[in-house]
Amino acid sequence: MADVLTLSEAGSPQTVKVHPLVLFSILDHYTRRPETQDDGRVIGTLLGSVTEMPGGRQTIEIVNSFAVPHSEKGDEVAVGQIYNKTMFALHQRVNKREQVVGWYATSSNGVSIVDSSSLIHEFYSHECENPVHLTVDTSLTGDTIAVRGFVSAPLQIGGVDLANAFEQLKVTVESNEAERICIDKVNAPRRATPFKRNRARRRGRSEGKGDDDDTAASQTQPLSPRQPGMYQNTKYICYS
Repeated sequence: MADVLTLSEAGSPQTVKVHPLVLFSILDHYTRRPETQDDGRVIGTLLGSVTEMPGGRQTIEIVNSFAVPHSEKGDEVAVGQIYNKTMFALHQRVNKREQVVGWYATSSNGVSIVDSSSLIHEFYSHECENPVHLTVDTSLTGDTIAVRGFVSAPLQIGGVDLANAFEQLKVTVESNEAERICIDKVNAPRRATPFKRNRARRRGRSEGKGDDDDTAASQTQPLSPRQPGMYQNTKYICYS
């Protein structure tokens, strides 16, 4: 009797919930990718929690993520394992409830699974049980972001594992109240506000004081570091 090729049960979660912060973080990682990265594909670790549901089902909620350096050359794939462990340890200091639940990768032209996906998925199978693979299409076809979730299940012949196959999962985007407020603020139409300096100039003109007077006053009264109390109320803002 010939052996039958079967797809074994992977115990995969039935639903994956992704928060908008995760999608924005993935897109930001893609836009900041190194110029030397020819394929433009980036990967990272997904953080969240697993909830057991009635009937033996599971729901994975993805609430955070971080980028992981990697390189792909032909059949060889290198993943920053030490970097991944260091970043996860730092996240654990902030929120110990966030656990590794899988990994993400960007895709283009609707191609979600590539040859190296199995190798990277094998690495994350040692980081958590039954990891979820999330793909985000960066081509933005039709001004939409295509998000897909997968889980790996082994192909068996006679009870022997031969390869892995990716099964697609149901993915929903879920946001809390704070995230909804931010999204509504971003989508709201922007109103132009006049520059406050123009208002001060208009007040000066109404009082008979022109721009030339302002320039002359600034030239005759230069700021000096020796003036007492000059830096007492000064605030400094740094952008990185």
